[in-house]
Amino acid sequence: MLAAILCMVGCCAFTSQHKSKPDTLVNGVDSSESRFRSSIETAYPEFKDFENQKSFAGKKVKFVKDEPDMCYAYMELGSGVPIARATCFRVDQAGHVSRIGEFPNPVDSYVGYSDIDPCTCKGIK
Repeated sequence: MLAAILCMVGCCAFTSQHKSKPDTLVNGVDSSESRFRSSIETAYPEFKDFENQKSFAGKKVKFVKDEPDMCYAYMELGSGVPIARATCFRVDQAGHVSRIGEFPNPVDSYVGYSDIDPCTCKGIK
């Protein structure tokens, strides 16, 4: 429920609930998440300050922990469809960034998808 409320106000940050030890929080976000995201934005500067970039229907970043890595979906929201497009990344513990893919996949229709799985960059109905 809290995640849905956060998403409505533009702060979509989903993390897994199983951590071995808590990380330090910086502005409500754990410091390891900030470090992972910084790795993406260094490798791909066009994604820096993504949520504040100009967009017709808005932008958001979703992330999930996929032990020991983090997966991110940088989503551009649509007006006719919930997600117009997205780019997904995986960041390992050493800070190496891998581009997973893009949404929508040219061979798949994106009608009916309301969310993205950041680890596969596939739509979720």
